[in-house]
Amino acid sequence: MPTLQINDKFANRYLLKKLLGVGGYSQVWLATDAKSGNLEIAVKIFAPGQGMDDKGLELFSKEYSLVFNLNHPGLLKPTYFDDFEGSPYLVMQYCNQGSVFGKIGEISEKEIARFMQQAASSLMYLHNQDPSIIHQDIKPDNFLIDSQGNYLLADFGISSKILRTLTKSMGANASTGTLAYMPPEKFSADKQIVKAGDIFSLGVTIYELLTGDLPFGDNGGLTLKAGAEVPNLPGNFNPELNRLLIRCMAKEPWDRPTAEQLEETATKFLQTGRWSSVGKYAPETIQEPHKEHEQPRASRKTETIQQQQPDPQPQIKSQTDPDKKKNFIPEIILVVVVFLIVVAFIWPKGPSAHDLEITRLANSIRITDSIDMVQAEQQRRMEITTGMRSNNLKIGAAHAGGLIFFLDGTGEHGKVCAAEDQSLNATWTTAKLICNNLNLNGYDDWYLPSIDELSQMNAKLYKKGIGDISKYRYWSSTEYQATDAWYYAFNSDFKFNYPKHFLCYVRAVRAF
Repeated sequence: MPTLQINDKFANRYLLKKLLGVGGYSQVWLATDAKSGNLEIAVKIFAPGQGMDDKGLELFSKEYSLVFNLNHPGLLKPTYFDDFEGSPYLVMQYCNQGSVFGKIGEISEKEIARFMQQAASSLMYLHNQDPSIIHQDIKPDNFLIDSQGNYLLADFGISSKILRTLTKSMGANASTGTLAYMPPEKFSADKQIVKAGDIFSLGVTIYELLTGDLPFGDNGGLTLKAGAEVPNLPGNFNPELNRLLIRCMAKEPWDRPTAEQLEETATKFLQTGRWSSVGKYAPETIQEPHKEHEQPRASRKTETIQQQQPDPQPQIKSQTDPDKKKNFIPEIILVVVVFLIVVAFIWPKGPSAHDLEITRLANSIRITDSIDMVQAEQQRRMEITTGMRSNNLKIGAAHAGGLIFFLDGTGEHGKVCAAEDQSLNATWTTAKLICNNLNLNGYDDWYLPSIDELSQMNAKLYKKGIGDISKYRYWSSTEYQATDAWYYAFNSDFKFNYPKHFLCYVRAVRAF
């Protein structure tokens, strides 16, 4: 097909009036439709001039049919699809106000909230499709403004397969996105294409609309990957909006908010005039279990050593000066050990599970943990006698092979997380297997924490610098859907849903 010119009649139907835009693999023309009373429409023509072979046309048709019936008010939907002389084309509504590119550097904070709300709503709709549709080319040029001033997202049906086919057809002139808006993970060894990539590009777009400048120049996420930092908005912008954009353009995909969170945050601004933290408006549609109310598992026998402890208090009072304190820990440990040895020799065959648990604890718990437990028992007995409250058990204290991050009202029961990570790169399924089969410090009732428990660990331990919880994301046992589970990003104090086959860190917990 020859080069297109003004007043050409494309596909024997559309009179080309004005070239509206040119991309690496397409042209967009203002045209009139001879079969619709010369109605003004926009025609997007792919591979103009070169065309595509039959195999490419077949793939284009098959791929685009997957999105042709999508229905969302924020999408610029094509009304017709066909091909002419080897070039696929789309017929769309003509938006005479052009794209949001014309508003760069001239948009108000209230209008940017409206743009964010509509753009995020469109992305949320695409991301929630099955399978998810990832746009991969979010930029100001791809948001058209209709006659009512609404922002319509275009080019949402151009899949990776179509892009590769167009690249083969058009050679070096083709493009798979605009570099200035590309997320850093697109430049990684495995070239990740994830939903969060669209959020990064949207963050770059909003930054450019507000300031008139690109945050990373023409190199986009490549600059961020090389070690640059996300730039702040100029000082006259709202600090909360600045923090929100920094999160949108975070280097790691899992540190970025979802489209749903952005849509909700923008909506709240339009209602209240105030930007709110994204973390505060995390999705709450999943009813997560409250682990605080869980009953101990059948294998938990953490009270057995206490039941076998002799009470040294009466003997102390009868043999020593009441004002003189003495350390009875060695004697208590000796009594416990002697008692267990006697039991091992004289107990009849077929011991109960209760007695097996006592032996297991005595043989497997480190001596330091044994001393801690004896001290806790001694303190508890003293409290019963004197009515004093114990200060031994507290958040961050070492207890039974881990660190306490939750205590109930009695001070005797709570939860601990393991002192170290159980894995640095586990899938969600592997994380559950690791924790459920863990035998650490003599306890085999460890499990993968819920998202609520990870949140408590973040608040009680990570924020206070207690323990070696330095990684930025941990799996939870809480599922989001069949393919995703929740994980907690400790460095951003926020939870995200994450595909189960991705890799995260693992930290087990248990109750006592």
